[in-house]
Amino acid sequence: MQKYPASVASFTKNGAPYEAGETLKQPDLAKTLERISTQGPAGF
Repeated sequence: MQKYPASVASFTKNGAPYEAGETLKQPDLAKTLERISTQGPAGF
């Protein structure tokens, strides 16, 4: 993943992988999914 700095920033904690049981939060994805659930395909 080091080849993709944006992915490293999004899916690690300061470059360290998450441990089992830790929570990865993705607020932008959550907002998108909520919008799709209320607006259907137009919300995407």
